[in-house]
Amino acid sequence: MTAIFDHHDHLIVDDEALSKAIDVWARSIPNRPALKPDPALWEAFSEDRALYPAPVSMPMDVELKRCANPDCQQLIRPKRARATQFPGTVLAGSKGMCQWCYRTGKAAS
Repeated sequence: MTAIFDHHDHLIVDDEALSKAIDVWARSIPNRPALKPDPALWEAFSEDRALYPAPVSMPMDVELKRCANPDCQQLIRPKRARATQFPGTVLAGSKGMCQWCYRTGKAAS
């Protein structure tokens, strides 16, 4: 995995092939039970849970696209979707770019 800070100052931990492989594997499990927290870890991290609430789970059937600007490559959430539904994503702009790149005139090459 690689850790990169982009020009939006977001930390990207990205290995797309690994992520896609995990998604395929997760979808392949028939009748998979819901994840449950480990009671010992739940208690150990109780203070952290108050400081850092858990992100909302992202729907598994949505393919997120990346900004077409090669210097950006941020994940773009679907139009009319809320940031709480897709944490770590940015607003869609136009021409395959995120809103920030489109508004600032950064051309995709």
